[in-house]
Amino acid sequence: MGEPAGRLPDMDRPQVLSSERLATAWLAARRLDKPVLRLKLPGGAGRAWRQGDGTCPGHRRERSTWRAWLAGKHGPGPFTTMAR
Repeated sequence: MGEPAGRLPDMDRPQVLSSERLATAWLAARRLDKPVLRLKLPGGAGRAWRQGDGTCPGHRRERSTWRAWLAGKHGPGPFTTMAR
């Protein structure tokens, strides 16, 4: 995938979650009853994403979790699909 361009700081959180779990939690926070479809991204970008290259686990600057960010943005919600 290459090195970051350095235009923005890496967005990192203290956990690495799959796209499916991110989407499921987002839908729950928005109180939307929609299915989450599993799609395989094609090409090199999809392969890199599946290998975890879209994460930055070595840069744990942020302490807020995805769940906490969603609660701050959308209010407390039914995050039953996310493990604590």
